[in-house]
Amino acid sequence: MTTAILPQTLGLGLEQANPGFIADALRKVDLRSMFYKQVETITQASSTTVTLAKAAFAPAGVCVRVTAGGSLGAYLVVDSGGIAVDVGSEIGVCKLSDDGLTLTFATALTGCKVTYAAAAAAIEDEAFGF
Repeated sequence: MTTAILPQTLGLGLEQANPGFIADALRKVDLRSMFYKQVETITQASSTTVTLAKAAFAPAGVCVRVTAGGSLGAYLVVDSGGIAVDVGSEIGVCKLSDDGLTLTFATALTGCKVTYAAAAAAIEDEAFGF
């Protein structure tokens, strides 16, 4: 009888798709939060940054509308190497941190609505362990 060898990392566990481990690997990445949009209505003291409850998957998957303070309106989201600017009276650009948790704006705001796809709860090079 051959026993299965436990994969060393989450990425290898998903790649091997071994029926004995795949369910545990999928639970660890929290597929539900990745497939359902996250919607946060944020009210805060005046600040140029907003912290999200879960990490966003990528800038392209984030929709931001500033509702109070600062420059009201829709915002495009760029990666952390971009520049946060207020382009016009109803549009701006904010940047998403490398960890996907922080949005930075050019001017302070007190409220916004953010809709996004969450990143995986675990990273692929994380130890697989149960």
